Amino acid sequence: MPFTASTILELLVEITWACLAVPVTKHPLFLQLFPSQSVLSEVLSAACLVSCPGLFDAIQAAAPPPLSFFRNLPSDGASRWGIYVLVLEKTAATPLIYIGSGTAARGGVRVRFAEYDRDVHVPRWIRHALDNGYTIVHKGLVLWCPIPSAADVPKLRVLYIAIEAALSFLFWAMQSQNKDYGMSGCCPWPRNSFSYSGLCSHSALAKNVAGNFDLSSEQLEAVAAAIKEKNRSYQAEYQRSQRAKSPDRVRASQRGRNRRYQKTQKAIHEERKENKEFYCAICDVSCRNKPDLTRHNATKRHLKKVAEAESSSRSA
Repeated sequence: MPFTASTILELLVEITWACLAVPVTKHPLFLQLFPSQSVLSEVLSAACLVSCPGLFDAIQAAAPPPLSFFRNLPSDGASRWGIYVLVLEKTAATPLIYIGSGTAARGGVRVRFAEYDRDVHVPRWIRHALDNGYTIVHKGLVLWCPIPSAADVPKLRVLYIAIEAALSFLFWAMQSQNKDYGMSGCCPWPRNSFSYSGLCSHSALAKNVAGNFDLSSEQLEAVAAAIKEKNRSYQAEYQRSQRAKSPDRVRASQRGRNRRYQKTQKAIHEERKENKEFYCAICDVSCRNKPDLTRHNATKRHLKKVAEAESSSRSA
C-alpha cells in the first residue's frame, strides 16, 4: 500500500481510512461517525494527537521497524489517552508485540498499564505468552493526547480504536501470520519480513465501543459533572469517617501516598529529561517540565547564548 502523505497527520488519516474502508465486519459506529475520509481528517486534526519520535519514518520505511523501535517508545501515560505497544520477550524465542488503546475517562492509558501490572484484564494471547515464560519488558506509547473533555470522550474513543486497528494491521501485530483478517492490504511489508510476532487476536474494529453516544455534548458534560460531585462527596465522607475511627492510621497512609507520589513524579521528570521533551537546543539543556524550561529561558546564561547566536547569524 503506497503512502502519499507528507505529514504524520496526513499519514494517520491515510492508513486509518484505508483500514475503515475495507468491507469487513465492523461496529457500525465507525462509519457512522467517520462516513468519509474528510470527516475523519477533521476529527483527527482536532484530537491534538502527539506521535512518538520516528513514527513517520518507520511507517514510510522500505522494511518494517525493528523491535528496538517499540522497545524505545516513551512510556509516560500520566493524564493521557494513548495507543500503546506491549513488548514481550523470552530467552531464545521470537519477541512478541501487542497493540492496544487506553481510553479510560479517568486516568487514561495509565489505568490500562496498571491492569497489566496487576495481572488483570489480560487479553487471551498475552495470557498464553505469559503462562509460557514470556515477560512484558516494555509498555510504550505510539500516539497520545491529553484526556479529553466529557463531551469529546465517545467520538475520540471510537477514533482511538480505529487507529489502534490500523496500526495493528500496519505493523502486523496480529496473532496469525497466515490469516489475513481481510486486511492484508493495510500492511505495506511482507509478513515474513517482521522480526517479531503479534498477539492481537482479532480486529479492533469488531469491538463494542463503550460510551453514551445518544447524549448531546451538554448532557455528557452534565453527567460527568454529576459523577465527579458524587465521587467527591463520597470520598469526603469516607475520609471523615476514617479519621474519626483511626487518625494515626490515616496520617501514616497519607505519608505513604506522598512518598509514592514523589517517587513517581521523579521518575516522570527523569524520563522527560531523557526524551528531551522540554529541551533548549541553544544551551543543550533538558528540563523536567515546562515551568523549568521557562525559568531556564529567562536566565542570563540562556539570554547571552541567544544574543550570541543572533549576532553570529547577522554577521554570517
